[in-house]
Amino acid sequence: MEYRGASPPPPMIDHFSILLSHGLLLLAFWRLLRRPELDDEPAPAPSPGGED
Repeated sequence: MEYRGASPPPPMIDHFSILLSHGLLLLAFWRLLRRPELDDEPAPAPSPGGED
């Protein structure tokens, strides 16, 4: 079936919205990776019964 209107129909999701959503996700991921809490790994607490 061929479209015979004055202009073709717009795409379902345009490229701008895909770029915007993925860009915001990338920015959020980048900011989470840059948090200082990710570099700090405290030592585990000693068990009350001595060694395991």
